[in-house]
Amino acid sequence: MKVEDWKWRYLILVFDCSMTFGCYFNIDIISAVQADIQGQDTGTCANISSNATCCEGCLGLGPYRYNQLYTAYSWMNALFALPGGYMIDRIGNRVSAVIVTMLATIGSVLFAVSTMDGIRGTATMFPLMICGRLFIGAGSGSSLIVQDRVVAFWFKDRISFVYGFVIFALRVGNVSNYLLTANIAKLYGIRWAFWMGTLACVIGVFSAVSLAVVDYYGTKQLDDDCKISMKALPVSRKDIRDFPATYWMICLVIMSYYSSYLPFVGNGTKYIQDRYGYSKTTSSYFTGAIYDTSVVISPLIGSLLGAIDCHGIVLIAVCVLTLPVFPLLSYCHDIHPLILTIWIGVSYTFAGVCLWPCIIIVVPKKAIGTAIGIATFIQGLSIGLTNLVTGKLLGFTEDPDKDSLLHKYQKMFWLLLGMLLFSTLCSVVLNVFDLTKGRLLNRRLAKKNSKELKSFVDEKSPLMTDAPSIQSYVSIDASNGELIPGIQ
Repeated sequence: MKVEDWKWRYLILVFDCSMTFGCYFNIDIISAVQADIQGQDTGTCANISSNATCCEGCLGLGPYRYNQLYTAYSWMNALFALPGGYMIDRIGNRVSAVIVTMLATIGSVLFAVSTMDGIRGTATMFPLMICGRLFIGAGSGSSLIVQDRVVAFWFKDRISFVYGFVIFALRVGNVSNYLLTANIAKLYGIRWAFWMGTLACVIGVFSAVSLAVVDYYGTKQLDDDCKISMKALPVSRKDIRDFPATYWMICLVIMSYYSSYLPFVGNGTKYIQDRYGYSKTTSSYFTGAIYDTSVVISPLIGSLLGAIDCHGIVLIAVCVLTLPVFPLLSYCHDIHPLILTIWIGVSYTFAGVCLWPCIIIVVPKKAIGTAIGIATFIQGLSIGLTNLVTGKLLGFTEDPDKDSLLHKYQKMFWLLLGMLLFSTLCSVVLNVFDLTKGRLLNRRLAKKNSKELKSFVDEKSPLMTDAPSIQSYVSIDASNGELIPGIQ
């Protein structure tokens, strides 16, 4: 039986998607309660205005150390993804899924413990929080690699469509965080909000175990050729050296695009609270609208991109359409922040559904884990550095002067706009490379070109020629004239 014929593969997709729920719940869990983490304990919430910095139970880290928590996550995500992707390619999806979800669970436990009575407010608290974020970073980045490998093996015939549901599942984790965490912290205290994050990670572990069981059973149903093609194979340095130039440009686009929007997500709740005067809970909802939007539209975008089949061109359009957002956030205060966060959510969802499948398209199947690991490594280093610079720009402590604080935020937005401009430039160069190397990322254009070429070959060309063959880039299915992407 072929992979496409096994109907239960969609159960694998369900477990594959839910496996990362806990990881993505915890990535931005600190953003949902940013004011409580940054601000100093003022003793009581009574008679405090809606946009007050903090009240009872706050941790007093300040903007710089708060952003260091994001930096720790991003850099460990990067450092662990590089060897992690290679090892996942070596040991396979099943064992890897369980290991990486357990790492994230350990991290969430450490982070929750750091806010418990007896540790909160001591010299041990912040190092323990950093350790927790390091473990979450190690598990989250690697879980995404496992997730993408499962999709590549079981749904290679429907990559764009299925990846829309993958993005949907990731955003459900983000949305759940922004809907629940601030409210739990308000009702029961910040420590119980972080223990909710641990519970979400435990759900991911159970999903990973279920994925391993169903994957094992499903593989036994396949014919011998499919089993051989799905086995984990060693990846050599030559395989990495042979990655096409388009792959490295995709890495740069991922690096710069995510570095432009994720630091805003990390600091957006506090910015909306400071600039517009909304409460902590409402500000968290508005920032979470980025992921609410993604949850709603990601399956539709996956289907749309599958129909368009021009990932490269769509990527340019997404980058260009995202450019006005940060200047509007910084200078046009009459525009409601919810409109702008929804705008970011739409553009980000298009970028997410578009970018990661591009890696699956352009690299050999056996090296997908390694390729995604390298991309995650580059992405994490850049995001961590951007968060570190953002923390420096916003200061070590809360600025009581509103005008001075908003000026610091404007500097942050200029930094993020610069990253987005670089992403736009890289997406243009990516398409130039792709158009000269087989049009794997713009296959609708390639199909049209192949039909014209087939007609030219049939009617005009001599039987023998010394000209270079188009097969140096792709092969042509003679039955319908369509290009079959191949790895050079």
